[in-house]
Formats: sequence, C-alpha cells, structure tokens
Amino acid sequence: MNRRTLVTGLALIAAGLMAPQNVVIVNMPSTAGTTQTLLNVTTGDALPLNATTLYSSLVGNGTGDVSWRTTIESTRGTLLPAGTLNALRFTTSYDTPLFDIGDAGDTLTATVMKNGIATSLTCRVTGITGAANKEEQCATVPFVVSPPVTVVQGDRFTLRITTTGTPSVNGMATWAIDFTPALPNTTVMAGMHSSLTPARWLPPGVSSHGTGGSSSGANDTEGRVYVPIAGRISGILCRSNVTRAVSTKVEVIINGNRHAALDCVVANANGANPVAVAATRAVAAGDTISLRYAGDSGAGYLFATLLFEPTMTGKWWTGFSSGPTVAFSGVNLQAPLTGYRMTYCPRNHACSFWPPPNLNIDAMRVDIGTVPTGSQRLQVFVARHIEDPPPTDSTIASNLSCLFSAGSWSNCIDLDSVSVNAVNADDYWEIVMVPTNNPNATTVKVSTVFSRD
Repeated sequence: MNRRTLVTGLALIAAGLMAPQNVVIVNMPSTAGTTQTLLNVTTGDALPLNATTLYSSLVGNGTGDVSWRTTIESTRGTLLPAGTLNALRFTTSYDTPLFDIGDAGDTLTATVMKNGIATSLTCRVTGITGAANKEEQCATVPFVVSPPVTVVQGDRFTLRITTTGTPSVNGMATWAIDFTPALPNTTVMAGMHSSLTPARWLPPGVSSHGTGGSSSGANDTEGRVYVPIAGRISGILCRSNVTRAVSTKVEVIINGNRHAALDCVVANANGANPVAVAATRAVAAGDTISLRYAGDSGAGYLFATLLFEPTMTGKWWTGFSSGPTVAFSGVNLQAPLTGYRMTYCPRNHACSFWPPPNLNIDAMRVDIGTVPTGSQRLQVFVARHIEDPPPTDSTIASNLSCLFSAGSWSNCIDLDSVSVNAVNADDYWEIVMVPTNNPNATTVKVSTVFSRD
C-alpha cells in the first residue's frame, strides 16, 4: 500500500514520474519512433452464439450492453492522427468457469479495418474440443507487421470480429493495438458518442452509447477526469458517420471552462469527412478535462479524439469517470485499466486486459466525490489475475494502490510502478475497487500513466 496526498501544484507526482522507474485507455505519448499501446475492452454483452460478423470501435467502445458491437461497420470508429499501426493482440474473456471459444472447427478472427477496408493486422482464435476453462488468445505473427499499416490523419478504424461455428455465449473480448504517431510525444485519446442529446459530458478517450451510459455525465463534474501529468492539448479530431441535420460539435472543457479555440465542429453539410482543429492549451497535473458532445438529438454517431503532449516523453495516460455515483456494497467492483467502459463490471474478469510485452504502469491517480465515514473504507488498486481458470475475486493487488477511509483525502496519487509482464506474460490486468462496511455512493475517477520498456 502506498498512500500519498495531493500537494500544491502536484509537485510530488511530477518529481516521482521523472525518477527512474518501469512503468491505459489507450492512449499514448511518445518520442519519435516510440510505440504506444491502444487498449480496449468489451464487457457487458457476450459474443454471439452463431457464425456472424460484428464491428467495434478500435478503442472507445460503448457501454455494457450490445452497443459495443454492430453489423454496420460505418457506425463505429476510432479516429487517429498520422502514424502507423503495428501488432494486434486479442483475447476472449469469460464470466463462468466453463468458458471456451467453442469446439474444434469454431473460430474467431479479429481484423483491424481502415475506413471500412480490411488491413494486414489480423489474428485468429481457434476452438479446441475439451479445452473449457481456458481463455483463448491470438497475436499477429510476426508480432510487428511489415509493412505497418499507414494512418493518415482522420482515418477511421474499427475492429471486425468474424465467428464460425458456435462460440460460447460467455465470451467477452479485449484487444491491444500498437500505434506510433508521426508527431513525437503525442497521446491520442479516442472516443465516440451516438444519438447525441443537446449536451453530454464524457472523459477524453471514453465513449458512451446514447444518453444513459455510466461513463458519461449530465454535467462537467460527472464527466471530467483529473490530468495525472502536466502537458498541453495540441488539437482535436472529430467526424460524423452521417451528414448531421444541424452543425454538431465537441467542446474541450478544462477546469470547468470551455476552451473555444478547440471546438471541433462537424457542419451540417460535412457528411463523414474528418475535421481537424490545431490549437494548444497548457494543462497542469491536477487540472480537469472533459469533452462536451453538443448534438442535435438526431440519429448517427460522432467520433472524437483529443491529442495531448505530456511534458515527459515516453509516457501516456488515460482516465475514466463513473459519471453518476457508484453504489457500493460488499462486492468487489472491477474496471478496465483504460476505462473504456462503465466504472465497474458485472461479470467476473470481463474487465481484464492481456497486455502486450513491455507495457508498464507508471502511476495512478484516484479521485472520489465522497470520503468514507466511520469504519467505511474504499481501496482502489491495479490488480492481476491468475488465469485458467481464476476463481471469483481472484485478484492479486499490485503495489499501485489507493486507500480511502474516514477523515482521509478525497484524492490519492500513487507513484509506484508495475511492469505488467514481469511476473507472468499471460497474466491479465485491471483495476479493482474493494469496499469495506458499505461506503457511501460516490463518483470515482481514475487516471493511469503508462510507458513501454
């Protein structure tokens, strides 16, 4: 356990992250040539029982229902700046001890799509008769695709999932994609929204389907996350999948105030063309950021990606917000490292990631809206699972952990680091929230800092 409190200017986190260490969602900074990792998870709805083809955003999915998947490729998307994509790692997850992708002959093929066209990034999971209780994985071979997939600024990416046979109803899916931006030290924070209301606030890099997703908020307080490392916003990309009835935009809200120079406007005659806004705004560790999706309440989907340049090269970060408050009981709650989903998962291990080699977690910041009272406690930590198969709540806490108890601060900064593959390259990782004595319902915001060896 390593509990640290906030200090003026967050000098502590700045100093700690510059110290030698190993160190989500999803998102990434880099020096020229540095590879970053995009992580995604689908947790609230099972894979289909029959042979079919489905599509998902590359990162920044919907909520815990069927919104993460669709049969219409153009309604999902992740916008990326110029760069290259390499390496795809895909795994199925489960919520019962009897999961298997299927019997011999059943397959699941994952393929990265660029503007609706299949790329060379693809891998296949194959079922094995009698191999229940085993998660299934695949990776591109060789791990680095040659030549890499070229990304032109504003390209839209999805993941196509094609199944044959009768895959298990319990199968979930997570994947990781390596991305190298053309501009050095750029972090991409990609998301999407649909059926836009006049206003909905989301954390950068997190998306929500419709108006009821628990990762979105009705105001900035619900949707915002706290910046864990200083830097600057360098621009924003946005795009619609259809021509809007009226102009639609994504606004960047910093410390509760709109930064108008970063408004990304999709004009009513724009169609599906990408829009790029280049404007800078410095942000300090401890500042808050949300994206306000201002829509026309019409059908269609809006994709947006915030570009961020951290002051420390080789790092990237992502954050998630619970949106409305989370009600705790005696049950442990789980969340993806990158938070591309609601704050907690209803299914065992459905939030877990199978990270790529050499991924590190440098630091974690946790903010809650209501401090526990009396004997109540809330612990938030990065955890790994021992798989094949793990029992329920088989989490193993890492040294990245925040504890909230009566009279404590409402925020915690932990500067420890975890090399996620140092213990076992097949381990799965996620964030776990452990309540004690039913703490009060509260908002939960988690920001995580990553790097690669």
